[in-house]
Amino acid sequence: MNIVILYGKIVDNIDFKFIYNKYSKNLEIRNKTSIVKFTMKLENGSITKVYSYDEIADFIYRKLHKNNSVLIEGSLDSNGDIECKIIYMIF
Repeated sequence: MNIVILYGKIVDNIDFKFIYNKYSKNLEIRNKTSIVKFTMKLENGSITKVYSYDEIADFIYRKLHKNNSVLIEGSLDSNGDIECKIIYMIF
């Protein structure tokens, strides 16, 4: 996976869901319990989809909202979406 660092604004409502994948064949998501997804508009005008799991997902859902500026460190997955590993809220 590639490491990416992005800066931009959240452009839609944050979607939070609980997941249960005990029997999933994908070992990376087998022990995950929650996920958030949102769309982010970067400074250059590009739109990208971002998702995150568990503790970071909980933080994003509780603290961030539409139009918040954020700095994300994560990785690019095979679909071209960003898995967020670290997120900072910019004031």
